[in-house]
Amino acid sequence: MLRRRNNLEHHVERKNILKHVERASRSPPMWKSRSKFSLFAAIFVIALTGFAGYIKISIEYLENSYSSNLQQINSDGKRGKVEGSHSFPEPSKSYTNDKSNLHMVFSTDCSEFQHWQSYLLFFSAMNIGQAGKITRLASGCSDREKVEIESWHEEHVKNVMSERFGLHFTPQFSSIIEAGETIGEYKYFNKPFGLLHWLEHGKGMGTDPATGKLIDEDVVIILTDPDMLLLRPIGADFSNMGEVLHWPPKKQGEEWKFRVQHGSPFAQKYGIGTKWREFNLTTIAGEDSPSKLVENKFARFHYSVGPPYIATGRDMYNIAQKWSEFAPLVHVQHPHLLAEMYAYCVAAAHLELPHQLVDSMMISLTGTKRLEGWLLLSDL
Repeated sequence: MLRRRNNLEHHVERKNILKHVERASRSPPMWKSRSKFSLFAAIFVIALTGFAGYIKISIEYLENSYSSNLQQINSDGKRGKVEGSHSFPEPSKSYTNDKSNLHMVFSTDCSEFQHWQSYLLFFSAMNIGQAGKITRLASGCSDREKVEIESWHEEHVKNVMSERFGLHFTPQFSSIIEAGETIGEYKYFNKPFGLLHWLEHGKGMGTDPATGKLIDEDVVIILTDPDMLLLRPIGADFSNMGEVLHWPPKKQGEEWKFRVQHGSPFAQKYGIGTKWREFNLTTIAGEDSPSKLVENKFARFHYSVGPPYIATGRDMYNIAQKWSEFAPLVHVQHPHLLAEMYAYCVAAAHLELPHQLVDSMMISLTGTKRLEGWLLLSDL
């Protein structure tokens, strides 16, 4: 998975994709007032905001690797097949035997910025043949925005890329509440609360009223971020040692796990360390919380995590409940960036759900070759 940073150097030049993207960029009512801008201007604006770093690399890779499998987008916006090809590329061989019920989700607001992030994530998923469903969680949209975004999604994503690509609206959860009054905003609250809202109310999701448990506890949920592009499919099987870098190293004496199962969530290793252990965990998670018993080494090996988070529906639902409960409390003690990530660590530790850390699910900084998947780039 590629995390986009730095500056966009070139634009997508593939004509069949441009025809559709140009049409898409001026179709929704919310962007009609800006129809005078070309596609290139739109992408340039995104680049100026620091949106994309390695889009050029990822798109060149996708086009070179799957050019014979790409869908041809006709001038009328309808999809067609390139002669002698499939509508969608097949997943890489290492994942074809992964029969897991996969559902990838990512949290956004309703801004144009994250609208285009979402479009590119869906686009990359189509090109590399990501298995399962993918759903955008859009939080805090007005009634008008909901109508416009849903119409645009139907026309330019679901009807063109895949019917597996969905959209779920949630309330706005970003308000910071103190003594019943809104005193500020922390937009990343939308991630835990939006995830929980989708798990309980999303299409095909929901809980059993009799037990309070998730109806489909066996679905494997992949929670990622909208500023990521997929370079290869993500599944629940991490047993191929030729393309998976586990962490910590074997020499640390830790046993690796190779498949996402109940009680065994996975995640990308992040350099956020164990700062969450410095918080007042009694205030956050309670006097008897197991999170208070986690030692520093164990915390580094199993809770220094970030997106993609991967867990079964049962585990992800339990995490989402505690994550939503703890996030505002962590923010009180750490009213800064990463508060929601630290809250995830506390929730997982409280539930005694140590994660198997993987180094190779993301690349973002070139200086972290041994801590991310850079060593595998030559194999793509």
